[in-house]
Amino acid sequence: MVISFAIGFMIGLVLDVAWWQLNLDKSGIDKRFKAHEHYHIGLEIGIIGTILHQEILIGLMTAFVLAEWSQDHKFALNSGHFKQSTVIGIILFIVLIISSLCF
Repeated sequence: MVISFAIGFMIGLVLDVAWWQLNLDKSGIDKRFKAHEHYHIGLEIGIIGTILHQEILIGLMTAFVLAEWSQDHKFALNSGHFKQSTVIGIILFIVLIISSLCF
């Protein structure tokens, strides 16, 4: 349903803004998982959303993936953890595709 998707999308945007406003990017959480990017969280939520058939989670996934474009190191480009981040992203994307085909 479009409304569920839109609600999830808006929640995702609010969460992204809160992340940056609360400086959680400089917290211990972000430092321990440097290679784990916003879009990884989005893909993980998307996998769960496809399995559970929850459009609100697909909206949330979309917001997190699109929010990655607003960062300094989009998709970890020019960062020290680009290779690790890319491997995680590829694996999650493959799992997302498989889950969307199977469920």
